[in-house]
Amino acid sequence: MEVRGVALLTVCAMLSLGALSLVPGGWSEADPNSDWVQKVTAYCVQRYNMESNDVTLYSLLSMKSAQQQVVAGVNYKIVFIIGQTTCRKNGNMSLTNCPLKTGENVKRLQCESKVNYVPWEENITLQKQTCNPVSEHATQ
Repeated sequence: MEVRGVALLTVCAMLSLGALSLVPGGWSEADPNSDWVQKVTAYCVQRYNMESNDVTLYSLLSMKSAQQQVVAGVNYKIVFIIGQTTCRKNGNMSLTNCPLKTGENVKRLQCESKVNYVPWEENITLQKQTCNPVSEHATQ
């Protein structure tokens, strides 16, 4: 009887520890390479390009981190680096054929965004986004 009690206690402890990362409403790490994270990141870059006062478009350089929270849909907190391209806005917001600028004075920005994504409705809502300049070595 004692052995069964210890085994049951051990199983309960293991299950409760594993469940901590799966608590509904809790934040957990997300795969930055997943289709959903890539989709919301592309949306955030597009919104930055539409709303910024820069004359050139910016393109995704790298993902720094991604977290997710299951709600009515999924909230994402993502951190990524964007870089200035050679393409001017001029009403064209497409990043196709827009190489990154090169040289010493090329602007790189680290963006932190919070996004709600409801996949079954194909609805993405940008809740908050801040982008700040970073040095060249910080983009690695």
